[in-house]
Amino acid sequence: MKKALPPDSHEGLVGVTIRASVRPDRAYAKCFRVDRAFEAIALAFIVSACGNAASSSVGPSDDRAAPDSPPDDGGSTSEAGVDAAATDDGAPSDAGAIDSGAPSDAASSDGGTLPAGQIQWAGLRWQARAGAGGPGPNRWDSRNVFVDGAGNLHLQIANRDGQWTCAEVTSTQSLGFGRYQWYVEGALDQLDPNVVLGLFTYPPASVGPDGTNEIDVEISRWGNAALNPLNYTVWPASPGLANATTSWPMVLSGTYTTHRFDCELGQIAFQSVHGFEAPDAGYPIAQWVYAPSSDAIDRVPHTAVPSHLNLWLFQGHPPASGAGVEIVIHDFEHP
Repeated sequence: MKKALPPDSHEGLVGVTIRASVRPDRAYAKCFRVDRAFEAIALAFIVSACGNAASSSVGPSDDRAAPDSPPDDGGSTSEAGVDAAATDDGAPSDAGAIDSGAPSDAASSDGGTLPAGQIQWAGLRWQARAGAGGPGPNRWDSRNVFVDGAGNLHLQIANRDGQWTCAEVTSTQSLGFGRYQWYVEGALDQLDPNVVLGLFTYPPASVGPDGTNEIDVEISRWGNAALNPLNYTVWPASPGLANATTSWPMVLSGTYTTHRFDCELGQIAFQSVHGFEAPDAGYPIAQWVYAPSSDAIDRVPHTAVPSHLNLWLFQGHPPASGAGVEIVIHDFEHP
C-alpha cells in the first residue's frame, strides 16, 4: 500500500441481502475443508497459473443486468476487449471533458517504452481498452486511463467528439488465489446513478465463457438512485449455474475506501472499509463470505485469470449529471 490515511468514518456494519440472479455470480468464503479432490484441482490450478503467467486477456464481454434493474439493452458481448490497443484520435469536446494530464509516453519498469495502450502500475503491466463493445454497450478510450506522478491510476468517463467514452484496464498477467485489494479515492456513495466502477477478475475465452469464473466488487446504482451502491458478485466456475450476489448501503464521510476479496479454494470473502485500512482496523462498510455447502468446485472460481478495473456507463446511458467522472485508484495489491 502506498499511503496510510485516516479512515473516513467509524460507522458499523449494516445488514445484507443475498439473492440469486439468472446468471452465475462470484463469491468466496473462509474455512473450507479441502479434500483430495480439491487438492487435485489446486495442483491443476498451480500448473495453469504458471503456464498463463505472462498471458494477456480481453476485456469483459458481458452486459450485466443489475439487480432489480431494467433488462440489458442488447449491447454486443463479442466485441469487448478485441480492440484493446486501438486509439481514438478525436480531441475532447468541451461538454463533460476531463483534462487527463496523462504523460505522452509510457515507460516500462525496466526503462523501455511500453507497447501502445499499455501502462505500468502497481507492479504489473496493464492494457488499456479502446473501441466499442460491452458492457453497456459503450465506447472505450485509452486516453481515459493514466498514471500520475505519484503513481496513482486515474480512470475517467469523458465526452470526446460528442460521444461519451469509458475506461478499462486489464492485467497482462493472470492472477490466482490470494487477496485482491484496491485503495480507492472518490465519493463512491455519491457516484452518478448511471456510472459503474468495477474492481474484478474476468476469464479469457480459454478459461470459460462470459458468466463464469468472475469475481466482482462493483459500485453502482444501476440507473436507479434508490438501489444500494455496493455490490459483491461471484460467477460460478462451471456454466449453467446461478450467480451469487449481495448489495449493501454505503454512506461515507470522506473519499477514501479500501475494497478487497480473499480468493481461496471453495470460498471467497469480501470486505469494504472506510479509509485505507487493514481488515481488522474496525471501520467496516460491508463484508460477506461466500462458501457454498455443496458443489463448491463448480460454484467457486479456482483458475488463474487477469484482473480488471473499469469505469463505465450502465446500458450506455450518459451520466445523469451531464458531467465527466473520474476515480483515482491509489494502489492494487495481490500476493
